[in-house]
Amino acid sequence: MRLKASVDRIEGKIVVLLGEGKDKTITLDLPLEIFPKNVQEGDVINLSLTVDRKETAARKERISKIIDKFSEENDSGGDILEI
Repeated sequence: MRLKASVDRIEGKIVVLLGEGKDKTITLDLPLEIFPKNVQEGDVINLSLTVDRKETAARKERISKIIDKFSEENDSGGDILEI
């Protein structure tokens, strides 16, 4: 997905972008450090949004391992109750 947004203003180390959505204006606050050095108010910025499936899977796997390890370390038993 591609989006064009204009630099509305620069507030310290934050760039405030305004983009047009289907029914409303979208505001994005992003760190100045990710923009070219010469960015200024009124500039039009091209944004490209993609999903990184490989990184998504790697992060899910890493989180799953952390949860499994945490569950094993803190399992004192007795969590099944019969009524």
